[in-house]
Amino acid sequence: MTLDGTERVLSPADLVVADAEYASSLAGTMGGADSEVSDATDHILVEAASWDPATILHMSRRHQLRSEASARFERNVDPNLPVMAANRVSQLIAATAGGQVLSGTIDVYPTEITPWTVELPLSEIERILGISFTSDEAGRLLSSLGMSVTGTDPLSVTVPTYRPDLERPIDLIEEVARLHGFDNFPERVAVGRGGGLTSEQKRVRALRGVLRSLGLSEAHTFSFHGREELEMLGFPADDVRRDGISVKNPLREEESLLRTTLLPGLLKAARYNAGHAVENIALFEVGKVFFNQDAPELGTVPHQPDQIAFLVSGQHGPQSLSQEARPVDVFTGTAMWVALCEHMGLAPDLRAAELPALHPGRGAEVFVEGTPAGFVGELHPRVARAFGLSGRVVVGEFDLNQIIGDPGTWKLAEPSTFPPVEFDLSFEVPDSIPARVLWAATSGAAGDLLESGVVFDEYRSEKLGPDCRSLALRYVLRSSDRTLTAEEIAPVRDAMIAAGTDLGAELRA
Repeated sequence: MTLDGTERVLSPADLVVADAEYASSLAGTMGGADSEVSDATDHILVEAASWDPATILHMSRRHQLRSEASARFERNVDPNLPVMAANRVSQLIAATAGGQVLSGTIDVYPTEITPWTVELPLSEIERILGISFTSDEAGRLLSSLGMSVTGTDPLSVTVPTYRPDLERPIDLIEEVARLHGFDNFPERVAVGRGGGLTSEQKRVRALRGVLRSLGLSEAHTFSFHGREELEMLGFPADDVRRDGISVKNPLREEESLLRTTLLPGLLKAARYNAGHAVENIALFEVGKVFFNQDAPELGTVPHQPDQIAFLVSGQHGPQSLSQEARPVDVFTGTAMWVALCEHMGLAPDLRAAELPALHPGRGAEVFVEGTPAGFVGELHPRVARAFGLSGRVVVGEFDLNQIIGDPGTWKLAEPSTFPPVEFDLSFEVPDSIPARVLWAATSGAAGDLLESGVVFDEYRSEKLGPDCRSLALRYVLRSSDRTLTAEEIAPVRDAMIAAGTDLGAELRA
């Protein structure tokens, strides 16, 4: 029974003041009726404490009991105040009621909290507030709040325990600004240090423009997903994307983890669109993902790289009276990756791979300067059905920082006025040798004379065998200072053939 005459049903989460037999009050909220002072009271036990703010806040709301005590304690009280408060109230009782203060106290202080020191550089004050302060000026303002200030630059500020909100230099700078007076700061137009967008910001804008020009619409999805969605994607148990960071108080189980991939958000957006009779879906998203490991550049926060992902289903491409849009497949995704690379000044590098969540044989890992940067391909039909989608669904997800990295200064190459030499080579190639490897080897043997080239045909037949195919490559050679002769081309062509043969390819007759 509390002082207001209401009987309170306690729960294990409630905090009470109690002896060995029963509770006498709701801690930091309201006293109990059994311990109320009356005209018959002749002995008083004075109890003073500093309670956990969160516990008092939740208990007050749970019992729908707001009091002056709860309003004070839920905002934090100096943990070193109880001794002073108990002495003061005992002094007042003795002075006003003629009581006798007995000697002796019981003090339970499990973890002592002492004043802490914060280093405050004067340059940081000027950087944040825009005006400079001398060490004497800043020290005088902070000392007026009961802080001990020593040193010149940086200032060494000892914060009393009754100010638990002052933990970092920015907290002290806020106090300096408040005491100096906001009206005393001069008005001016803020100018950024860079004077404009950084090169990375410009390339992100360009990247978004490229994706929009490819017919995709930008989506903004939640930064949370559930464990069930990771299960539906079929990531292996040791995949880093399975180890998400749990949210302490999720609104619902479906949003209990910080996202480790952008795919669930895009897949749910596609399902929503499909459920509203939108047959052709083309979305992309730029955002952060969060891994349960320390960030390499900081070490104190989770690793949260920027990613870019896209999803396309149905038909995609221009439509006209004479031509319908093309149904999407794996080549839709690879073409988008190639287009991104061409616009961002990167060399497209695709390597076929069996990847989680993707259809076997219809997925590829992408590389930027030899470093893995993501994947692209058709979603596995089982995964698509699990997310309520039908037909082929093409997805891709890439590391944004690798795409927007500085490609270096480009140089103008004066076009040659001399005629080119164009010829084709056809090789029988085992399936174990990717076309890009054959192209890299043969074109590398051409040296500076190679201007361009392409793998333009793949042929299979029973005669070649089940694990072999024929690849046809076209090369264009040109010199910048002369017309190439047959005598010059012959050894270069022989070197290119030899490079292919060394790989295990055989020149067709």
